[in-house]
Amino acid sequence: IGLAAAAIAHIPFAPYTPSKSTWHFHRALACARIDQVDAALDELERAVQAEPENADAHLWRGYLEAEQGAHAEALAHYEAALRAAPDNAMAHNNAGYEWARRGNADTAELHYRKAIELDPFYERAMVNLGLLLAKQNRYDEAVVLYEQVLKLNPKHAAAHMYWGDVLGETGRLDEATERYEQALALEPALERARRHLEVVRKALPDAGEPEA
Repeated sequence: IGLAAAAIAHIPFAPYTPSKSTWHFHRALACARIDQVDAALDELERAVQAEPENADAHLWRGYLEAEQGAHAEALAHYEAALRAAPDNAMAHNNAGYEWARRGNADTAELHYRKAIELDPFYERAMVNLGLLLAKQNRYDEAVVLYEQVLKLNPKHAAAHMYWGDVLGETGRLDEATERYEQALALEPALERARRHLEVVRKALPDAGEPEA
């Protein structure tokens, strides 16, 4: 063999041994991939017991708890993830979502904005913040966020749809129609966009008028 290969052959490589927490965390991911949610939750619990500061384990535990409808537990784990890793953008976004569900818009907004600050390309956090602002009738701020999302990803169907919602709420029905149509062109299965498009079309001034 060559000199380089011979040198490598004599380097004493130490075997990789994951920590107990990491081992349980990866077992949890494997269980989650095959929809064994209870087993995944059990492995994540073992992971955080072995290492209470395992932010990834808390984050995934929160996600799976939320999927099961256990939102109080989900928020507790997102907050634990943030204590361990304050700059985790996904944990901020997910915590923001849970706070928004609870009706605490101010705290939700802080988390969403922090997520975007940490990751300026975080489309989901931008959309979530846009929805939160639109519910407070802060339409101009919401539109700015939808515009940012579409600059990053022009094929983001949900951003077109939610922008359509804002346009509809503010009486700009023709523009709302265009947004809903774009959303459906990108994602035909968006039933919300389809329903809202039908409502807006019926509300247009010339809807139902007989042709000349």
